[in-house]
Amino acid sequence: MALRSRPLLLPLLLILSTLAQAEMGYRRVLPDGSVEFSDQPSEGAAVIPLTGVQTYSPPPLPQRSPVRDASPVTQGPAVTYTRLEIVSPKEAETLRINDLNLALQVAVEPALVEGDMLIVELDGKEAMRGRATQFVLSNVPRGSHTLRVRLIGHDGKEQLATPARVVYTKQFSQLH
Repeated sequence: MALRSRPLLLPLLLILSTLAQAEMGYRRVLPDGSVEFSDQPSEGAAVIPLTGVQTYSPPPLPQRSPVRDASPVTQGPAVTYTRLEIVSPKEAETLRINDLNLALQVAVEPALVEGDMLIVELDGKEAMRGRATQFVLSNVPRGSHTLRVRLIGHDGKEQLATPARVVYTKQFSQLH
């Protein structure tokens, strides 16, 4: 029986010595005065016993209820909108947006009634929606983009839409 366990002794000793080394560090002061830390022994290095690896376990996230509109939608009076226009940026305007945020300003007349909303489209896809007349579209890459705004009534039907507006975005080069 003793002969069978001897072949296992060497691998076991190697594993134990590796584990022992993993808990030791070495500190050495170099001739220029700088300090070098290592997990490998070297000439003139002092042994530093290491404690276990530091870990962090964050507390559990609080439970959140599904996001809902803060105010209940109540149907406002029937309104015939006379103006929906992208005020800024202008058609074919070139914008420098190094932070990748494109600011958009819209004019609506008369003012939006409760329950109606604006939908901003960037390159044919919905980018934002809301009741404000100023929007900031984020993560807009450089290049040519098409903007369009639609006014949706409380019944979900489109009331007005702006014509598509082409704008160009640039970013400063990191080389200059």
